[in-house]
Amino acid sequence: MTGSELEGEYQLRDGTRVRIRPLRPEDARTLQDGFRQLGPESRRRRFGAPKARLSDGEVRFLTTCDGRRRLALGAVRLDAQGWECEGLGLARYACLPHRPDVAEPSVTVLDSAQGLGLGRLLSEHLVRAAAAHGVKTFRALLADEHGWLRDRILRSYPDAQLTRKGQRLGADFPLPAIAPRAADAPDEAPSHGFWSLLRWVSEGSVRPEPPPAAHRFRHAVRERLGRARHRGRWLSS
Repeated sequence: MTGSELEGEYQLRDGTRVRIRPLRPEDARTLQDGFRQLGPESRRRRFGAPKARLSDGEVRFLTTCDGRRRLALGAVRLDAQGWECEGLGLARYACLPHRPDVAEPSVTVLDSAQGLGLGRLLSEHLVRAAAAHGVKTFRALLADEHGWLRDRILRSYPDAQLTRKGQRLGADFPLPAIAPRAADAPDEAPSHGFWSLLRWVSEGSVRPEPPPAAHRFRHAVRERLGRARHRGRWLSS
């Protein structure tokens, strides 16, 4: 896909007009301004720790992509005359070094623009671009401290391939076929578990359902046995 094919203008649910297009080196300041608008919790989920700003290297990484093995798409608000204003979101992927058909994705939307359908728009653009450049699978690593997320993910997207790595789940999820959306098409695309999984990946965690009663019981028994063994070692020492 060419740069022009990656661009599009859309109307969000609240009437806001946005343009989605590849990031360019001159977007560095807009990128930093947008990062400052992310709330502390959004930053923590995406980076695993508090972060005040993007480094110069991170900005270069996002604004100098080759458009094939690495791609970053930005969403900017348009004013009434069609001029670009502030950035509202970002979607990107990066292929694995020796697997051009597998890429790690991420989608970020500013707190103020969430719930308007922008994340879904960015995700659709990202998937179409990745598929056009030979990517067949997105890959991610998800926290699964309690061990009940595997079933949660598979119920949402049965095509996902999961492998356990300690308290984390490695997830490979094949890309679905996505038809281009018209600029003013309503946000009524049928629900697909792929989008939920991609959202969870971007947020850094899967939102688990409450564990079943049997799981809670087994977890409580294991905790009590662990405490009992610990007391026994202390008394025998």
